[in-house]
Amino acid sequence: MHNTHTIIKTIGLSAAALCGACGSADTAPVPVGPAPVVSSDRVDISAMTSRLALGDRLALTYKVYVAGGQLREGVKPNWSVSDSTKARVDSNGVVTGFALGDVDIIANYIGSVGRFRVTMLPGTGTWGGGYIFGGSNNDGGENIVTDAAGNVYVGGSTAGTVDGQSATFASGQADALVTRFLPNGKKAWTRVVLLPGRAGANGIALHRDGGVVVNSSNTFGSFVSYVDASGRVVWKKEYVNAGFNDIATDRAGNIYVIGNALRLNTGSICPGVPLPAPNSVVGGGAGDGLLLKFSPSGEQLWCNLWTYVQPDQVAPKVPVFDTQGVSIAIDEARDAIWVGGVIQLNAIYGLSPYIRRFSLSTGSSALMKFVNPTTVADAPGGRIGSSFGAEYGLLLAVVVDGAGDVWAGTCESALGTPATGLAAAQLVKMSALGTQLFRRTLSVADAVADRATTALAYRAQQNDVVAVLSYGTTFLIPWNAPNGTLIAHDMSGAEKWRTRVPEAPFTGPATTSVRAISATTGGDLFAVGDTRNIFASYPDDAPAGEAGLNIFVARVAARP
Repeated sequence: MHNTHTIIKTIGLSAAALCGACGSADTAPVPVGPAPVVSSDRVDISAMTSRLALGDRLALTYKVYVAGGQLREGVKPNWSVSDSTKARVDSNGVVTGFALGDVDIIANYIGSVGRFRVTMLPGTGTWGGGYIFGGSNNDGGENIVTDAAGNVYVGGSTAGTVDGQSATFASGQADALVTRFLPNGKKAWTRVVLLPGRAGANGIALHRDGGVVVNSSNTFGSFVSYVDASGRVVWKKEYVNAGFNDIATDRAGNIYVIGNALRLNTGSICPGVPLPAPNSVVGGGAGDGLLLKFSPSGEQLWCNLWTYVQPDQVAPKVPVFDTQGVSIAIDEARDAIWVGGVIQLNAIYGLSPYIRRFSLSTGSSALMKFVNPTTVADAPGGRIGSSFGAEYGLLLAVVVDGAGDVWAGTCESALGTPATGLAAAQLVKMSALGTQLFRRTLSVADAVADRATTALAYRAQQNDVVAVLSYGTTFLIPWNAPNGTLIAHDMSGAEKWRTRVPEAPFTGPATTSVRAISATTGGDLFAVGDTRNIFASYPDDAPAGEAGLNIFVARVAARP
């Protein structure tokens, strides 16, 4: 239970004296009486409690007195904190931040300074609307998943130390990070999965036995790791010359990973699996789409490779330069694995998003459809302009609804505003047979920037699909997606409601980058990202120790 008391600090006291009235975590401090009249202004800060926990927001009150003790009305001090890795404070004196330890909140009015000591605690038992956590260097939240009991697992990366877990930091290198929150909002544990090279947990899914499986990729290879419900890394699998982009599991506990395999080295990834026909071209960094199935214990069960060949090519036909699997969704009721990805005609331009359906039981491919707008031909070649003016489309998310239809979130340069050439955010719904049912352009009034639909979630109880509209993107990929607005759509594509995920309090130019969302069985939504977009491909690309880059988690309560 929180202690209720008021603490008054006056300018001119030493740092030790400023903390003298704070007391310990178990003993309420003795209130300090009115300060003596002094010949200078002073700032007094007070609050109902000095203990702030995970999910809490502490609104501080203040008064500014001029010489002689007269109250100065209508003033507003500038707020700051003594350690920005432990807390943030906004312009109204609302404090949030969730590293453990003590921090001083400072109010400065034209040189008159008041201080208030806040003790940061592990948790109170309730979720806050949005908060941050991180460590000594840059951290980023990349994916999120919730289980039936209400536990929330965040996958991300860290280039420093978070909750006592340290990365193998070297020249900006980061490791994958998994954090578990209990249903009441208390942080249970954080686990850093040590990997060679820079890697984050860019895909996360629930494991049958509790805990999660995560996938990671870097220049050294790609990895699948199982972290159990207690935070123990049970096993890790490594693959060379492959890129893993997303991961999913079925009710039996089997694990499915999608991404890309370099054509020159697929023998080590998919032994005995022939290259997609035609397979005469293997050089130049060409890559194929990749789908791997693992048992719950991490044994590889089967592998599937695919590419695309333009139908009008003369023999010998040549496959496209690169095929990526980007996002995955499982539909067990219809024996379907839905994969959304991007096909690239050559090394410079010609990007097209596509949807592909596989059999959950056999891994065979049953459908291939491009998700191109009507202004672009239904093939990668339809996007060719020139290396200086190419049109492109990126698919960033897929989800399956209760009827078995698949929804895709894309970013389309072909639909950008002519005056600005900006890319447009699209929401596309397709039937299980590949027929496009509708296409919607998502926008917000102040989005004078590139836009993208970066994440999707289906809520079964509400029977709707919630999309994350991001704008201000730079490279138009999920890792550069600030300013997230959640928009719920009914099955016809009509908008039901929208809400902006609040920005985490931050001193300076900040944005809240929303990279993923997850829906609970009751319809609550959890969003994850980071508190600052640094205009780079990964959250750990910033210089070591850059301030303000921490993991951001927000809960949006269920709406109809």
